Amino acid sequence: MEAAPMFPDPDSFYHAKIALFLKNGVILHAFPWFRFTTWPAEYVDAHFLYHVLLIPFVAAFDPMVGMKVAALVFGLIACAAVYGFLKWLRAPWPTALTLAAMLSPAFLNRIAFPRAISLSVALFTAITWAVLAKRPRVALILSALFVWLYHGWPTALLVLLAAGVAEIVAWRMTKSRQTMGAEGQVPYRAEREAGARPDRVSTVGWPAAWGSIFRVGIAVMAGLALGIVTNPYFPELLSFSVVDIFKIGVVNQGYKISVGSEWRPATWFDLAATCGPAFFALLLSIGAFLHHAIAQRRVPSREEIFRVMACLFLAAGFTALTLKSGRYVEYAVPCLVFAAGALLSASRETVENEWVPAVRQWLGLRRARRVLAAIAVSVVLVSLVAAQIEFVWNRKNYRAEQYAFATEWISANVPADETVFTNTWDVSSILFYLDDTHRYLVGLDPTFMYDPNPELYARWLDIVSGRNADETHIPYYFQSRTVLIDGRDPRADTFAAALQASGLFHEVAKQDTVRLYSCLPDCQF
Repeated sequence: MEAAPMFPDPDSFYHAKIALFLKNGVILHAFPWFRFTTWPAEYVDAHFLYHVLLIPFVAAFDPMVGMKVAALVFGLIACAAVYGFLKWLRAPWPTALTLAAMLSPAFLNRIAFPRAISLSVALFTAITWAVLAKRPRVALILSALFVWLYHGWPTALLVLLAAGVAEIVAWRMTKSRQTMGAEGQVPYRAEREAGARPDRVSTVGWPAAWGSIFRVGIAVMAGLALGIVTNPYFPELLSFSVVDIFKIGVVNQGYKISVGSEWRPATWFDLAATCGPAFFALLLSIGAFLHHAIAQRRVPSREEIFRVMACLFLAAGFTALTLKSGRYVEYAVPCLVFAAGALLSASRETVENEWVPAVRQWLGLRRARRVLAAIAVSVVLVSLVAAQIEFVWNRKNYRAEQYAFATEWISANVPADETVFTNTWDVSSILFYLDDTHRYLVGLDPTFMYDPNPELYARWLDIVSGRNADETHIPYYFQSRTVLIDGRDPRADTFAAALQASGLFHEVAKQDTVRLYSCLPDCQF
């Protein structure tokens, strides 16, 4: 994706532009460019730290090239974080598990986006480690940074929830096991043969077991609060978060609003097709864990139970969220391999003493079998690569030069600060990057337009879809005499025909699928 001469997501242009503003010492607190949102009066840069980190890249390279380089660097950081967490779990084959995440096309594509996603995955992984390792000071600092970096910071609270429930499960299982031991019922083969009670298990009680998790929980919440109150956009960040996190991320009114594809629900088929390697790793690890449990070689420690359950809860939680909104896959896939790593770590003896020798023996039996295995692996890898190439090149990719002719005409013929009407909400980010002397309707997400004025949003949708359209509403309600039509929208031809038939607009420029229309001279607001 980084080698492709385009961007799969127009939001990248917005992020590049904000980084350029910061490079020039400008911290925006008003955003007049997206006129029909709340941003002109109350703007919040929810990715402030990410934009700061972009500055060296957009300064050292052409901004668009810099975004690509940054995406590559930040993506590698995310993969390194996943690998480091698996190493901390003492999971066998951490490299293979990391590859299982990277070979999941949905995850790879998300972290390859020139956006804050990859760094958010890295920071989320670090916070998960701090919580499970019970490092309150580190958790506090990382949580504060998360608020400054990315609007997905509430996911840190899901880590706390998973850890808290896992602590309860671990405590209950430990208590139950101790009770069985006290009654002389030793359920593990190795201990029964040795005539021993399962006293390897920690005997800490409820208050002691909860002390450390309580402290790290307080640290995470204090860190989030610290990040909010020290943020350059406090207190506006609070009201912005209600829209950006709750209304867009949780409520997700995709049935009312033409939201981006990342917010649409995923299906189990989607997950199987795009996250197959991660799910396969989890299923394999579950098999190893069950084999280990049946063999009853070692009593899992309370800490092992805690880590396994916490990772399983995170994997289940983010998988459920992904079924609601596909964008959560960037957290679901790492959590799936974390759960796999925790399960393999808890069954390490069985894996190392039985599974690894069996695989080596099978591969060493005959040359024909090795060749067959190599062919099977090659087919899988080629299929994954082919799917990745098809996904990248068949997307609605965006280039700045596709719209440069339009912004050049607008700069030469349209008065500064006048609004340009567009038939899609996402193209505004590209126009803003190319021309910051004019105004646009809405960008990044249509909810920012729908939330303050549902009636105006419905009117815009009627116009661009050709449903009950009245082109005179464009200059009257939107104060715009210039219309840009992006042919990627399936309704573009219908809208263009309606503009031509209205007798109010005429085409002034066209290139590929992008058309520009201007109101006739007697057109008035």
